[in-house]
Amino acid sequence: MKRNTLAEVARLAGVSSSTVSRVLNPKTAHLISSEQREKIIALCNQLNYRPKNAARGCATGKSYSIGYISGRLAIDMDSPFFSNYIACLCNELQKNGYSLTMISVDPGEDDYQSSVRDILLSDRADGYITGSVLLEKQIMDMFCNTGRPIVTTSWNQHIEAENVSGVELDTSEAYALIWKYMPGELLKQKFCFAGTRTKSCSGKLGIIQKTAPEGVDVDVLPLIPQMRYFELNYSHARRYFEEFKDLLQYKVFWCASDLIASALCDVLRARGVTPGVDVMVIGYDNLSAVIPDFQESLTTIDPGWNGLGKTVAGLILKQIDKKEPSPEILEIKARVVSGKSFPLPENIQCSF
Repeated sequence: MKRNTLAEVARLAGVSSSTVSRVLNPKTAHLISSEQREKIIALCNQLNYRPKNAARGCATGKSYSIGYISGRLAIDMDSPFFSNYIACLCNELQKNGYSLTMISVDPGEDDYQSSVRDILLSDRADGYITGSVLLEKQIMDMFCNTGRPIVTTSWNQHIEAENVSGVELDTSEAYALIWKYMPGELLKQKFCFAGTRTKSCSGKLGIIQKTAPEGVDVDVLPLIPQMRYFELNYSHARRYFEEFKDLLQYKVFWCASDLIASALCDVLRARGVTPGVDVMVIGYDNLSAVIPDFQESLTTIDPGWNGLGKTVAGLILKQIDKKEPSPEILEIKARVVSGKSFPLPENIQCSF
């Protein structure tokens, strides 16, 4: 079966090959009139013609691929929020003619730095995205030696590595906003934090304590063992709280996730306590945004995973397009979503 070529499409459309190329490139399609674009695209569909990335690469010197390097891919993909982030990242890249290549490395291996080096030497991508866990000096030196742009993400920490662009997620204003609307009588009561033995939870606790009003302390409940996301499911968290006999000494519960907060609310109701009336419960994740069947009406922190995917994609593509890329740091603000577990004024739900 004869394969149609770009030149054949151009001939039938009565335009030059460069015009067809511009129409099929998301970054240059706007340069061609809408009438001509529609005609060329219709002809491409009729002939079942699609440009090959390999051919584009020969002409531009690009692979049209972005590498996502993860040091904990199995754990990350277990989270619906990370999956949503990756889906949004893929969609944004695909709109611009790029694909995402997932690359897994294991920081626990003795020679994992060699694994990273081999990946980078293969030159399989035009740019790389990674989490801050891989920002140690030796790894960063490898990245910089490739001459390819690097974008990283960080939660509640400033990205200090040189020659690296990144997106920082800031939850401090969202937590501070909840503290601001905490009734005065509650500020005299006991607060606690319920989470897992993870670096992420330590970061959330640090922000909660940092943004708390002067003189207010936040106790830490005995931490639930670290588990993959859905292993820390509702049933597991509920059993944990049911065994905690002195739970009702606290009037405000800061929870590291909506799953923990949901289990806590049901345990409190079983003890005749109404969340949002007798005690206050604040979650984290905005689980209802990614799991529509999740009906728990929680006040929660939405870290903005969708916004993160779009922002990271835009940043890496911007860096690739620059002849002399310079590091750029962007910031995403988390937002507060008000629910019955801690009623807040409606007008603050999308404050940021």
